[in-house]
Amino acid sequence: PIYNGYVYLAGGQDSGGASLSTVHSATLSNGTIGSWSATNALPSSATRRAPTGILYNGRFIVTGGSTNATASNGQSNVYSGLLSNGVVTWTTLSNSLTTALSDHMAGVSNGYMYIFGGRNTSGTRQSTVYSTPIATTAFAFNASKT
Repeated sequence: PIYNGYVYLAGGQDSGGASLSTVHSATLSNGTIGSWSATNALPSSATRRAPTGILYNGRFIVTGGSTNATASNGQSNVYSGLLSNGVVTWTTLSNSLTTALSDHMAGVSNGYMYIFGGRNTSGTRQSTVYSTPIATTAFAFNASKT
């Protein structure tokens, strides 16, 4: 996400196929992206390929992702990172997604966070949409089929 003049990226996969826990930020100025810098990694060295991140109220919320190059190791963890001048301070939230997902999408609207689709740990594409009030960090995801 983009926040207060910085762009942030979490996780990913290296050229050898290993999932990453790294988080990077870069400044933004007049359409130009500055040099990338490493900031605090995801908590507990949580490696994630294909997680989803959203921005809400100065926080970078990262959900799911896989710990390897396939969806079979999809995760349900939710992390909240407080953003400040290119640095992220992470917290692992006690509530998690109701289903482990990778390759999913997320968005925020009217005080709710929505998680769309993705792949479950069998690699099967999902059509479920999950929602939770985002005003607190005690997320309680509710599912609805599309």
